Amino acid sequence: QTMAEDPEARRKRLRALREDAERAGAAAPAGEPAPSEPVVRFRNYTPRDENLPHEKVAPARPDKEEQDRLATVSRVTKSAVAEPLLNLAPKKPNWDLKRDIEKDMAKLDRQTELAIIEILRRKVAAEGEGSVAANAGDRAGGALDLAVAVRQQERADELVDDDA
Repeated sequence: QTMAEDPEARRKRLRALREDAERAGAAAPAGEPAPSEPVVRFRNYTPRDENLPHEKVAPARPDKEEQDRLATVSRVTKSAVAEPLLNLAPKKPNWDLKRDIEKDMAKLDRQTELAIIEILRRKVAAEGEGSVAANAGDRAGGALDLAVAVRQQERADELVDDDA
């Protein structure tokens, strides 16, 4: 093929296509819309308006190669589900993140507990001082006992942390 033949062959093909399109437009029945008007094609929807010009398109069907590929994929999937060794994916996608921050979370939990104990100690001490001044009875003694118990628990926790 030479360069001169390609443009000439293309012109002939285009003329033939144009003539076919003109013949198809002239042969259209009177009840259907003119080729210049858009024709709406529905595959999964049937319009309620019967006067609406439309075409019903057949549902798409996969070709032979696509059907073979889908069959292969379904077989492989079924075998992977049946064989537990092939299904080694983690149950949750963030399991490694949880594993990585477990140490930090334990440290933060401990600090949170210590902060809560400190707040309780201050509150008990404030109540103890207030009740001792206002009422030198059993209530003050109970509050002081609670403060002592909190301190003893803190010391025990510190000893456990030192051993670990």
